[in-house]
Amino acid sequence: MLRHIIVLTLTCALLFSSGCSCLFLSPMPYGPKVTGDGTGGAIAVYEDIKGSNQRDFYAQKISPNGDLLWGVEGIRLNP
Repeated sequence: MLRHIIVLTLTCALLFSSGCSCLFLSPMPYGPKVTGDGTGGAIAVYEDIKGSNQRDFYAQKISPNGDLLWGVEGIRLNP
């Protein structure tokens, strides 16, 4: 019984620490999204909420070694 409680507790902790929005609406409905770039790296697109009505979207290229290739914040996609 104790083993089941521990497994359930660890599973819940993992879900909620990874940003699971199973029980509530996500404050960031559009992201982040990540896809491979075909060379071992990845491209990520994410949203930065600056206020109640302002959202900026950014893209970031990540090398196969995990380095950020488009600056610290990435490239802003919307003007």
